[in-house]
Amino acid sequence: MTGSGITSLSSNVISSNQKSHIIKSLKKHQEESDVSWKCDLGDGKYHVSALHHVLEDKDTMDNGMFSWNKEVPIKVTCFIWREKMGCIPSDVVLAKLGITLPSITCCLSNSMEETSEHALVRCFFAKTVTEWIFKWCSIPTDNIQTVNEVLDYAFNWGNCLKRKKRLLGICYETLWSIWKAMNERLFNNQRVCVTKVADIYSRLLVQKIKINK
Repeated sequence: MTGSGITSLSSNVISSNQKSHIIKSLKKHQEESDVSWKCDLGDGKYHVSALHHVLEDKDTMDNGMFSWNKEVPIKVTCFIWREKMGCIPSDVVLAKLGITLPSITCCLSNSMEETSEHALVRCFFAKTVTEWIFKWCSIPTDNIQTVNEVLDYAFNWGNCLKRKKRLLGICYETLWSIWKAMNERLFNNQRVCVTKVADIYSRLLVQKIKINK
């Protein structure tokens, strides 16, 4: 991995201060003709896996908390990462890119502009599905209005790290399921039922939890 590659990757995943710390740890120093990798991990030798773990363990971005959750499919985690980077192709984003659309109104609520925050959290459909899933998990919810608030809630819930990661994975997949359901309605003209989406997803969660035990 080249220096520019490291800079590009780290700038997208971690904050500028964390990036600076990692880059400094890559600084070479000569000691009896040996080059040492000054990092908290490893044995003084540079390993790609060591840098991978350093980057993976960072739980913050410039706009809030984020974690590469291994308990969910990589495509789901990437979807959340793209949302936090502002790269989800909502109608409002597409319109700003110059793409002509019949309407930028949410296809489910037909009342508000379709931003990613509205589609995933604020829309009546999204809010109802999320509340249903949290209730199924026996977890109380506050008046959540943004994706960051959803993820921060999971990060700060309880004291058990394993349960936090599991709840975070549930939040990731809930947001992904909402996005998929919205696209089914938009592109395939399929009727979207809140209880059906929530019920299917909860049954999948039960199967997954049993497998992971």
